[in-house]
Amino acid sequence: GQARISGEPTAQTLALLQRCEQSAPQRTSRLNGSAIGLVGANQGNGVDAAIAANHVVAVVDHRAPGTGNLSLPQARRIDVRPWGATTTILEQQAQSLGVVLPKPLACAALGAIVMQTQGLRSASTTPQDRQSAARLARRAGIQQAQLLTSFDLQER
Repeated sequence: GQARISGEPTAQTLALLQRCEQSAPQRTSRLNGSAIGLVGANQGNGVDAAIAANHVVAVVDHRAPGTGNLSLPQARRIDVRPWGATTTILEQQAQSLGVVLPKPLACAALGAIVMQTQGLRSASTTPQDRQSAARLARRAGIQQAQLLTSFDLQER
């Protein structure tokens, strides 16, 4: 698959991607006819209106289904875990498949976990988030003590 976004990336996302020497996913408004995997979105009100439910083939998210749930016409692959970050789920899936993320992608994944868990300090941060962050930090060459400053997070 290919990463695509239907809206504008946030300033925080753009800064993270620049820090990790990654480009932003390509923006597209033409999603019909595509097999779509939703990452970080399992609620209908958080999904772009251009996405037809019958084209959704997978959902990966860390939030429990709530109001505005997606109504999918048939069974699809859905991986929802009560962890602090969706990226933790993706990293653990890669780990189980023996996939070694390239350094720039490991950096971006680490930044996503660190930002989504507020520097690994939010109440929703899990041991899995910390394990994934530690593996990604080693791969990206970032020391644990540098996590907050590497991703411009302030001490809380």
